[in-house]
Amino acid sequence: MQITGTASLIENEKEYKDIIEMKGLNLNFIKKMPVNMNIIKIKMHKVEFLYSKFKKEGYEPRQIYMFD
Repeated sequence: MQITGTASLIENEKEYKDIIEMKGLNLNFIKKMPVNMNIIKIKMHKVEFLYSKFKKEGYEPRQIYMFD
């Protein structure tokens, strides 16, 4: 699978906290770590999936999904 898109770091504190909570992580533990825990947000533009078994099922082996 190949994903094409735009990556950015989450810098908004509320969004960062929301993601940490959503993943079930402890924010205090993350803050005490000796390194910064960056969260990368990827806005996908295109996903390409190549799978030979699709052909056996009657589909093209290369599937492409475009995002707006």
